[in-house]
Amino acid sequence: MLVRDIMTPGPVTVPLDASVDDARRLLEEHGFHHLPVVGPAGLEGIVSDRDVLRYVSPFLDTPSERDRDLYTLRRPIHQIMTRQPVTVSPDDTVRVAAAEMLRADVGCMPVVGVAGLAGLVTRKDLLRALITGDTAR
Repeated sequence: MLVRDIMTPGPVTVPLDASVDDARRLLEEHGFHHLPVVGPAGLEGIVSDRDVLRYVSPFLDTPSERDRDLYTLRRPIHQIMTRQPVTVSPDDTVRVAAAEMLRADVGCMPVVGVAGLAGLVTRKDLLRALITGDTAR
């Protein structure tokens, strides 16, 4: 089984100059955990909901909210993203992708083919494929 069989194709992305708040809203709106960050050269990085949560103040939208809490939301996403994320090819086997994910200790990898970003593969996708052989999402 190949990565192309289990990946999420055409993922939602954010540009390098998107704000932390833009990313936060997209993650909440779509209910997923990772956003590829793209620029003129293609895939530039990846940001997770945990990355965003580390920077977002618990005081937001409360009476204790401060100016610096709002400033954090306006920061560009490229300041908190993981640069040069570990990637996998759509033609790699699921076993190779799982081994790479374990080696790098990541929960998601962008899938990059000859035409650029093709999709995302997550730990859940790999577990589903390896344990049940089910490629249906």
